[in-house]
Amino acid sequence: MLMYMLQTNMPLGSVTIKKADLSELPRCECKPDQDKPCGRDSECLNSMMMYECHPALCPAGENCQNQFFTKRLYPPQQPYKTEGRGWGLKAMADIKKVGVSLCLSAV
Repeated sequence: MLMYMLQTNMPLGSVTIKKADLSELPRCECKPDQDKPCGRDSECLNSMMMYECHPALCPAGENCQNQFFTKRLYPPQQPYKTEGRGWGLKAMADIKKVGVSLCLSAV
């Protein structure tokens, strides 16, 4: 079985790609010197509202703990063929915490 790992999203067909207007995105007030800035247990507004912080807007910068999709911080996963249902995605580690981001895709 040959599998490809995409590094970026690739639109197929005649798709209109819209860029987000940074002025419309929510901005948190976290500080880079806080312990786990923008983390699940912090006072980060984006984290509480389940929005991911945008790298260009978050005051915590590289220390931001709320950029799971941007930084591709997913638990280990493995695609597998199901019987009569197509493909599935299986977590290869126990997921114990609510709020852990999973990468879901159509294969």
